[in-house]
Amino acid sequence: MFKPYALTVYSLLLAGFFGVAGCANHASNEAGRLETLRVTSADGDAARQYLLALADLESATPSSQAEILQQARDLAESAPTTSHRLRYALYLADPVHSGTDPVAARRHLSEILSRPEWLLPSERALAQVTLAQLDSRLALMVDVDHRQKDVINHDRDRVVVLNKKLSAELEENSRLKKLLDEASKKLDAVLQLERR
Repeated sequence: MFKPYALTVYSLLLAGFFGVAGCANHASNEAGRLETLRVTSADGDAARQYLLALADLESATPSSQAEILQQARDLAESAPTTSHRLRYALYLADPVHSGTDPVAARRHLSEILSRPEWLLPSERALAQVTLAQLDSRLALMVDVDHRQKDVINHDRDRVVVLNKKLSAELEENSRLKKLLDEASKKLDAVLQLERR
């Protein structure tokens, strides 16, 4: 049997144990919450940095845009981290400068997205949205190209038809001129006979 003071010590030990366990659990939850906040903050900061970089590119002069694009390319090739490669791909996807290359951007983004575990959630979302826009843009470019070819083919066919028509009319004019010359010669011959 426990003596009263032993019961009190035992109760204190149990209370202390559960208190420490509770604190440890609370500390563990707090650490998890802080880790989530840290990752969320880093994720938001990464997205902000990409968007600021795109804004800087778009507001730069054409010569500065070429330099920014070249620096991003060099960095993506010399230190091919996910962030360097993603920034370069986003620059290539941006249609507001002369160095835009949607086909290369699509290839880079597809490669980056093939390893989604290397991306922060905002990077993955940005890459996926940009890739979807590129797919739409490339599909429109293909459609425009087909339509232009159709128009060119239609115009070429029309020119061929018009050239044939013009050629036929020129031949008809030549035939009529020949008939007119013959009729004029006959008329002159008749007039010559009448004068005699």
